[in-house]
Amino acid sequence: MSAAQKSQWKSERAARLHRICQLIQVRVAKGQPLCRVIKIFSRRWHHKSFRTDPSHRYALSISTLDRYYRKWRLFGENPAAFQLNYSSTARRIPAPVLVRFVELVSKQEFPSFRAAWRAFCGNGQKPKLGYHSLYWNLPRGSFSEFKRCWKVIRKARLQIGMLRIKYTAEIRAHVPDHLPRRRVGAEGNFEI
Repeated sequence: MSAAQKSQWKSERAARLHRICQLIQVRVAKGQPLCRVIKIFSRRWHHKSFRTDPSHRYALSISTLDRYYRKWRLFGENPAAFQLNYSSTARRIPAPVLVRFVELVSKQEFPSFRAAWRAFCGNGQKPKLGYHSLYWNLPRGSFSEFKRCWKVIRKARLQIGMLRIKYTAEIRAHVPDHLPRRRVGAEGNFEI
């Protein structure tokens, strides 16, 4: 997702929340109870997709919408109250460390990312590398892709084992353990 797309859904979110808060304020001014109005708008907008980015959805439970409405009023009924300011808390990890982790995961199967992280940091020791830092610095979906490949390998190994048993049984049924000795006749003498 590009930076422009990220800013589009954020600006759509701020504009939509501003509009919802304005509508809540109008209904409250007409005499409707605040809790009932918030419940109505929460039901309508909770889990609806954004127009600019359908992968994002509005998270507007009753308590969240109530909190947003109070924040909007506190900020002077301004859409800037809904501006998101994310900061990355994950520590950057150098490429050689990430490559070593990828090599470990490619050589050995792990039941979970946490198990792979523990093996990478050394079991029993205090880890020097944070679990979440490692997770967020890897390419998205890389560990699950390795898990899928290991599953295919496991399935192939199982099939190979079944084939070995099947063909071993067929060979034992049709071919004797010891072949009969071949009789070698006396060599003919072709001297003149």
